[in-house]
Amino acid sequence: MPFNLLQRLRSVNRKLIIISGLIYLSLVFLFHGRLEFEQQLDNRFKTVFFKRNPVHLYLKKNTSATSISHSLHSSLKNKMELHVRNISTKPHVHIQANTPNFTLPYKNINITHAPNYKNCYQSSSNVGNNTFHRISDGIFIYSAYLDDRHSVPFVRVMTIIAQRKYKLRYFCHFPGNFWTDGLVYQMCENHNKHFGGYIISCPLPSSKPDQQKLFCSVSISLKKNGDTNHSSFIPITKIRTNSQPFSYGICIPPLFGNISQEHLVEYIELSKLLGVQHLYFYSFRLSDAATHVLEYYEKQNTVTIIPWKLPVEIHDNTIWYNGQLIAHNDCLYRSMSQVKMVAFNDLDEFIIPHNGSTWTDFVNRLSGENVCGFSFWSAFFDPSTGRPHPSGLFTMSQTGRSAKFSQVRTKVLVEPLKIFEVGIHHVSKPNEEHYKMLRVDTNVAFLHHYRKCVSNYGMKCDKFIPDRAIYRYFDDLKTAFDSQLKIIRQINSTA
Repeated sequence: MPFNLLQRLRSVNRKLIIISGLIYLSLVFLFHGRLEFEQQLDNRFKTVFFKRNPVHLYLKKNTSATSISHSLHSSLKNKMELHVRNISTKPHVHIQANTPNFTLPYKNINITHAPNYKNCYQSSSNVGNNTFHRISDGIFIYSAYLDDRHSVPFVRVMTIIAQRKYKLRYFCHFPGNFWTDGLVYQMCENHNKHFGGYIISCPLPSSKPDQQKLFCSVSISLKKNGDTNHSSFIPITKIRTNSQPFSYGICIPPLFGNISQEHLVEYIELSKLLGVQHLYFYSFRLSDAATHVLEYYEKQNTVTIIPWKLPVEIHDNTIWYNGQLIAHNDCLYRSMSQVKMVAFNDLDEFIIPHNGSTWTDFVNRLSGENVCGFSFWSAFFDPSTGRPHPSGLFTMSQTGRSAKFSQVRTKVLVEPLKIFEVGIHHVSKPNEEHYKMLRVDTNVAFLHHYRKCVSNYGMKCDKFIPDRAIYRYFDDLKTAFDSQLKIIRQINSTA
């Protein structure tokens, strides 16, 4: 075969391969875009997006196939992030079937046929008996909060959804046969488990404030009509933004196992010395002895106990840490009406000031209009580094901390009214884009983590240094600990 002809054939083959690759990448891009956005964007947004951003604009001369793929992915990611930012502020309007770009108005409500529930929203202090409601295979709703922090109010429904089912279309149902389209938001730390946490945002069926207050419960369905019953409706809790009775609170993730009464009392009393006025405990599988302690503090209005019983279909290995992320975000919205600032700590974690004695000492100095919260690095206070304290208090016995701070196992203290979604170690989404988190210097405060040091995520456990800053609380803590534990034991003995 002539050499020139062979060269021509090779050149044609290369061109065919490049063209085929471009066609394949374009098809992948279009399919991926439809898959990710079809439940989130209406037809109008799709039309505008592709009209303003045709695919060929992203391709440059001599661009490699890898670069093309990366460019397409980055563009899609940026557009998706832009849309996600709008979830907290914009309603998801109805699009009539087979009628592109036609926006239906809010349903006209006849007041005489709407439920007669004047001012029927329950308050956060009355929320305590939530249970998971199964609305379909792999879909469970837990609680609902009326969020009117923006001009357009939404009902935020805390939901557990099985993988891939979040891409389905969801409908929000209200008493009186009214419905709106639900907008699904995936929480950030589901860790690729089969079940994960989601927030379904439901616009109210009316834009008129005097009519909005008539809708006091909500249900979620995969159908517009005929797929709900009375038992699937859950009450809506209104977020009241005008006054919070407590300055500081703590949300504790679902508790399980045999937690000692002494540990709980020490945790609560030390938290109070730091300035905490209210604590939210999610009771998963808790012993009777531990429950007695929480019930004692609940009567003092120091503690709220929230039942946390996962559906039987959900097993320990199918959801992240007993549904911790859903509990955290339920607590975030629950606390908005009650506390000005809330932390999300485990029972072995304390945010300890090292340049003051209470949280107020650093909050007053660091707060700002655009600051939505504070992030704290952590240090391990390993049990092997200390020695037993005569008081028996575990915080006084573990006084050797890791020389290195963990920048991964961070915890946050936030203003809940400024947050849309919280993660386990960070704020996932503020309620407004201009809100920022502030990292607190370890000379000011950091998280004391009272557990065995773990060498992962860049952490080193080969060096420990003495840290007895906790001793400044000893006298007050010991007095409160002895007094409260004595009362609790007396109550238990007479019960």
